[in-house]
Amino acid sequence: MFSVFKKISLSSWMIIIYFFSTLLNSTLSMLSGSPLLATIICESSLVIALLFVSIKRYKSIKLASLLILAFCFISIILTIFNHPEYYAVMFVDRNIFSDIFGVGHGLFFFFILTLEDDPKQMMRSLRIGVFFYFINYTLKLFITNALDSFGSNHDFGYKFMFVSIVYLVWFIKEKKPLSLIVFAISTIEMILVGARTTIAAFLFFVVLYYFFNNLSKERIVRKILTSIIIGLFSLLVLSDFFRNYLSSILSGLNINSKIINSFLTGNNELDGGRIMMYETDSLLVKEHFFGLGVYWDRYMFNGRFTYTHNFFYELILDFGWVVGLLIMAAILIYTVRILFDKENDWKILYIIFISLWVVRLIFSYSFWIEPTFWASIAIIVNFHYCKKRNLVKISCSIVRRTVLH
Repeated sequence: MFSVFKKISLSSWMIIIYFFSTLLNSTLSMLSGSPLLATIICESSLVIALLFVSIKRYKSIKLASLLILAFCFISIILTIFNHPEYYAVMFVDRNIFSDIFGVGHGLFFFFILTLEDDPKQMMRSLRIGVFFYFINYTLKLFITNALDSFGSNHDFGYKFMFVSIVYLVWFIKEKKPLSLIVFAISTIEMILVGARTTIAAFLFFVVLYYFFNNLSKERIVRKILTSIIIGLFSLLVLSDFFRNYLSSILSGLNINSKIINSFLTGNNELDGGRIMMYETDSLLVKEHFFGLGVYWDRYMFNGRFTYTHNFFYELILDFGWVVGLLIMAAILIYTVRILFDKENDWKILYIIFISLWVVRLIFSYSFWIEPTFWASIAIIVNFHYCKKRNLVKISCSIVRRTVLH
């Protein structure tokens, strides 16, 4: 693994530092007994590092990334002016600018990723970075005795999923034992402490990776046939006979997990709170064509559910039908472009990141504070600039050959 430290770019070191800061924060908090002091040290270090990298790599700062940051900032300002009643949920219960633009949060991660123009460098930095996640959250499981209550920490589940899929990609690529070990352990941890949506997200990644990795016409038929076989096997796994057999084995081993219990009992229905929330959301999107502004859900639900728990409702009610649908269309168009692109490097990174947020944001959480959502937007920005740069190079090459002849 340590060979990957060779020839790492400055921008990729910034990505590694971003992940390492989580482990450093946890370690300093435990040693000093002061989480606040640890946070100040880590956040200050991240800001200084980002300023240094931004100055050194100023040519990598993209106009699109600055426009996205400006759009988010203006959206918040407009909401503050149009909805003064949101003040409490924006600045008393929490600080909206800290939530969205804060050090280590989603848009901070977004800006870091847009500084790296080389997808191979980014993939190497993720390999090192998520290993710090692996150490940090594994230690937290045992230190906080979280293993006594499997399934109680959904965020841990997604962190372990992040580690799992990155190391799965590396194992498929290099076949190294360390990658297999990290993948296996993090996958087990993901199953034990994650939510049902975590497993669904992991399977979503497997499907996307299987179909679109090194996509070619020759492989499509073979992949379809393999999918049919996997589907038939899945029907067997979901059968009552298999679930009863597995339940008896796990009961004997005294293993308990929210995900496993939901699978074995067949209890996979949405809870009543979400159903009530979605009914409210569906009424609101019909009544508010121009939306309700940023953090409307924090105000409207009055702390009962905190978030909209649905990406599409949140986007439309934050920005209105016109802007919301335009954003969705842009994401969809670029998703199709990236997935069907001949080059594989940006594609794999995009598949990793969208797998971490698509399923989660359909049923839970908020895109404003989900770093992997903003990471996928960063990949779109980088992909766009990469294609634009390649087009310019091709055009210049054609002009040069024409002049020479």
